[in-house]
Formats: sequence, structure tokens, C-alpha cells
Amino acid sequence: MLINKILLLVFLISFNSIQAQDFSTKLLPCLGQEEAKLFKQKKISSLYTLNQELINIVVNSPDLKLTKKFHTLICKRQVSASKNTLLYALLHKKNIFIQTATNTNKIKFFLSQIPALFFSYIAKVQSEMPTADCLNKNIPEIPYFLERYKYLQNDLTSMQLLEETNKIKKIFFKLKTPWKLFKKCNK
Repeated sequence: MLINKILLLVFLISFNSIQAQDFSTKLLPCLGQEEAKLFKQKKISSLYTLNQELINIVVNSPDLKLTKKFHTLICKRQVSASKNTLLYALLHKKNIFIQTATNTNKIKFFLSQIPALFFSYIAKVQSEMPTADCLNKNIPEIPYFLERYKYLQNDLTSMQLLEETNKIKKIFFKLKTPWKLFKKCNK
């Protein structure tokens, strides 16, 4: 609970300083706004957990800025900023960020965390489903990536294991409406 208050304070401070600027594409305020909405719901969910994990990574690099294109795609849409961050980081990697000589290592660190966040998010969504195999039965791309990870993790990097963008897009498309999957598995 204390960490939530600290993160909220960090968000408020960074958000207020950003408000003074004409235009900002920083990722932290975007995630912080979503966190505030999720916190009001008082429900710990897979989305809330993803948001918290992303904030914990980004808070170490609060100056990471998204390109204008990805800022719009991630922060200005009705879909979750956290889900969009995860999706676009998987699909476009470092290209979602404005790259400078001083933030290259921060971007690399952020991207190195994305595969683990992806698998963690999938596991948390699955835990919210009525059956243990709900996602695997309804989203065949998930077992595909789990198998790849299981057998190829020593030969490929985590990001290389997740390079099939069409399959990633299908997973996120199907996860846009988790309640439909829940109903389908509850029959």
C-alpha cells in the first residue's frame, strides 16, 4: 500500500511538471493516469497488476518518451495504456521511443522486461478465467508461444521468441474482450 502511495506521488509530481510543458510524450504520466482510474475501482486485476509492473519499470527511467505516433496509440485510445504499451513494445520494440544517446540503455532495459511481463500478464488473465485451460483453448497462439519458450529459451532471446507479430496481434485482439472468453469457458 505504501508503494502505491509513493508511485501515486511520483506520478502527481511528474504529471504536474509535464502539464507546464506544451506537449509531452512521457510514458510514466500515461501509465499513472490509468493507475489512478484502476485504483478507484478497488479491484486487483490482471490489468491493474500489469499497470503496476510497468510503472515499477518505468519509474526508474521517468524520462522515457514515446514518439508522437506511439504516444497517441498508447495513451490516447480507449483501450488500456498498459495493454497498449505491452502490445506496441512487442510489435515495434525500440521504435516506440524517442531515442537519444542518453536513453539507449534505459530503452534496452525496458524492452528486456517486456517478454516476462507478457507471460506474467497472460498467466494473470488465465487465473481470472473459470477454467485452467480457457485461454489455451480459445487463443491457440498462447500455447504456441509457451511451447517456443519451453523448448527454445536457451537458443533464442526472449524477444526473439515473441517475434511473430501476427500471432501477438491475434492474442491482444482476443484479449480485448476477456468477458467473452470468460462466458465461453463458463459454459
